[in-house]
Amino acid sequence: MLSLPQSKAREGLVADTQIRELGTIDPDSEQRITFKLSNHGPDLIQLGQPQSSCDCTVGNLSSRELAVEEQAELSLVWHAPKVRGAASTSAVIPWRSAAHLEDVLIVKVSATVRPSYELSAGTLTFTDGTPSSQRLELVSGRASLVGVQATHSAFKAKMENDRTVIIEFSPKDWTPDRVRPELLVQTNSTYERTVRVPLIVVDP
Repeated sequence: MLSLPQSKAREGLVADTQIRELGTIDPDSEQRITFKLSNHGPDLIQLGQPQSSCDCTVGNLSSRELAVEEQAELSLVWHAPKVRGAASTSAVIPWRSAAHLEDVLIVKVSATVRPSYELSAGTLTFTDGTPSSQRLELVSGRASLVGVQATHSAFKAKMENDRTVIIEFSPKDWTPDRVRPELLVQTNSTYERTVRVPLIVVDP
């Protein structure tokens, strides 16, 4: 019976995972993340100061020297962004040994920042040739509307109150542009002052 060759285990400095997924987190929150680092041989490893991808992240090591099979903890404190959507940070750990004169290990943290408020729609769609209007509302969160502006002259936006916007579409002023028009919604939110809502025009 033919036996397949076994893949060689990685030597040197190895993390328990190179990507830590946090799921959904609050905006502007402090996240504390731990990675376990192991020396997979063949000799002693010396660790350098972790270097983060931004000022929002600080890293510390529980030990700067690892014998073979010993472990250390990398502790990261990440100040998450204020804006909704995908976010990430990373850290680079330089290390050296007799077998590897100089090398680095990179670990990453990713998450989705929860919106501080929600709108009733993420996009607004209009039909070419048909004058129409739509409403956009703040449906959750403590923020209030303070301003609104459309980036194309075929759309007129006005605030009905501090929670509702009316957007009117004038087909006679519509000309397709290379840049998709947007509605710029401005709020008094501490975390997210402006949200861009795409305005889409489809053929009838």
